[in-house]
Amino acid sequence: MSKKSDWKFPADLAVLSGLPVLVIAYLVGSFFSLIDRLNGVNAVALFWTGLGLGSLGVALLFFARLPLYRQRQFLTFGPKALPAFHRKLYWSAYLSILAGMLLLEIVWLRVR
Repeated sequence: MSKKSDWKFPADLAVLSGLPVLVIAYLVGSFFSLIDRLNGVNAVALFWTGLGLGSLGVALLFFARLPLYRQRQFLTFGPKALPAFHRKLYWSAYLSILAGMLLLEIVWLRVR
């Protein structure tokens, strides 16, 4: 007889407990706190940093997908067809692009 536990926390009880709401509230509060801390930073410096991170992300994405381009597979979505190292480059590229977009959004909110 196996002593493996198949116990799972009920989804409806998790929603009712408010844990997802607390996590979302914490993330939103952290985001606005970050914006407030970046208030003293020059907007031009934030703009160029965001633009640089976005450009780095686009370059990383190109190099991550290079094996697919060499196989003439231009319209594949996702990293499934990529080798392991290129998958890491793929996700690093998207993280860099997202960070650049976040910094540009902060600049836009400050200048607006």
